[in-house]
Amino acid sequence: MSTIFKKFLFRLLQMLWSQIFPKHIEVDLEHKHVQNCIVLAHRLELLNRLPKGSTVAELGVEHGLFSKEILERCQPAELVLVDTWPDVRIKETCIANTQMSDNVFLQQTTSVIYLKTQSENSLDWVYIDTDHTYKTTKEELEAAAKAVKPGGFICGHDYTSISYSGLRRYGVVEAVNEFCVQYGYEFIYLTSETTRHVSYALRKL
Repeated sequence: MSTIFKKFLFRLLQMLWSQIFPKHIEVDLEHKHVQNCIVLAHRLELLNRLPKGSTVAELGVEHGLFSKEILERCQPAELVLVDTWPDVRIKETCIANTQMSDNVFLQQTTSVIYLKTQSENSLDWVYIDTDHTYKTTKEELEAAAKAVKPGGFICGHDYTSISYSGLRRYGVVEAVNEFCVQYGYEFIYLTSETTRHVSYALRKL
């Protein structure tokens, strides 16, 4: 296949992609939003640096594999696992993986509904890993800003623009950057996995 044909094919695919998945709002960060950011190798190292003995909510849990890491590495005083769990077998796997000790609670609902029903400043930190759309992520961040205590962290997964495995556009980058600029948050941690399933941790400036 010639280079010219490859370029033509790539531009054609770009055009089709843009028609199927229009761009989201793009807001540029300023230096103040990243000046204190520490880059970490992976999200397990992020967990190692988050406060221990905290009140934590994980939004988007599925099988509970990351929940298990939160329990082991962060030893939270309370961990709330939030997911819709449309498949009861996945929920059962999550329960088995987390062993459902006295400090672990399940909330079978959407992330936004859960956050909006929490008291103000009731959580030390959250970790968001749901549908990765711009709309949902934006709503989650705004609701989390009220539920998380001053000095707490809003964390999340898949700070990237595209799912190569599922060939769909994510809106996490645009939603997170817009949130930081609009509400005055900064990046404290950003991971750098080779797969680009990047995690972030934000804190109020």
